[in-house]
Amino acid sequence: MNMTLTPTPSKVINKAIQRFSEFTADDEMREVYEARQKAIRDQLSYIDEAERRGRNEGLKEGMEKERNSSIENLLLSHAGTEEQIASWLKLPLERVHAIAVWLNKDD
Repeated sequence: MNMTLTPTPSKVINKAIQRFSEFTADDEMREVYEARQKAIRDQLSYIDEAERRGRNEGLKEGMEKERNSSIENLLLSHAGTEEQIASWLKLPLERVHAIAVWLNKDD
């Protein structure tokens, strides 16, 4: 019977701990390690912040599209005047007027 001996998990863990201890015992190597760890944390923080900003921008764009769609629907259904629609949606009259002009550009 051919048996291959593999290290037990505890032996592997102990060896990793020993190597880490040796590595961090050297001040220069420890500083290199800590600088690398900081760089990794900084990069992850940068990525998280970029993702958060991207989500916020996407939400804002989606809300703007929804508002524009609401304005269009109200104007096309003749639900009210431009002034009333602006008041209902709490938006500047100029914005409602600009969409009304855009909707009527082919007339």
